[in-house]
Amino acid sequence: MHRIMIMAGGSMMFFSFVGKSFIYFYRTLKAQEKILKVAQLGKFYKGGFLGKMNASEASKILGVRESADQ
Repeated sequence: MHRIMIMAGGSMMFFSFVGKSFIYFYRTLKAQEKILKVAQLGKFYKGGFLGKMNASEASKILGVRESADQ
């Protein structure tokens, strides 16, 4: 009878440790995901710059609408 109680207690300790480790790992993974999202500066536009910058290109660089007040 004592052996069963010891086995049950050991099993409960083992599974609680595994569960807690999984939760810690999951939270760390989510935190890294948020950091990666913040690190991204935005979308990149295909193509290069024109010889002389126009209003459309400037608005894309600044991240504003073309129709924004000057």
